[in-house]
Amino acid sequence: MDSSTNFSKESASRCRRPISDTTRFRTICSELCSPTSQQKLGDVRIEAGFKLGANNWLQPDVSFIRTAHLEKAQPRGYIEGAPAIAIEVASESNTPSKLERKQKLFFAYGSKEVWTVFPETNEIRVSMPDGRSRVAGDPIETDVLTACSVPLSATFAN
Repeated sequence: MDSSTNFSKESASRCRRPISDTTRFRTICSELCSPTSQQKLGDVRIEAGFKLGANNWLQPDVSFIRTAHLEKAQPRGYIEGAPAIAIEVASESNTPSKLERKQKLFFAYGSKEVWTVFPETNEIRVSMPDGRSRVAGDPIETDVLTACSVPLSATFAN
């Protein structure tokens, strides 16, 4: 794997988000959490750490982790393997090239979908491991959580 994609534990602890992004993450989480927790499908987390292989650690802005994945023993606070859904927000520090490298790693280690949130255009791109992608409609629907949908309008509300 490309060494520029490595994400050390030290850099993870220094990672900070503007308030508006944190609010947006909480909106996405609250919309995904209700149906997933009711159906015991898994858990939604903000900036959870994932260990991908021997030398790669990533922290997606928001992630959905299936219950079966969470029940496996996890090394030192990081979840082994990729989340079922990884959600990343494009920003000055989360550039298109970084987002693309992260997406490749997430898919290489088992993610089923990667959502890229573009706050400036109020758009979310949903990508799949086979290379397909689409711009999310309103509500956002996912193949991973077929019984759930997330209101796109609420995600971008100020």
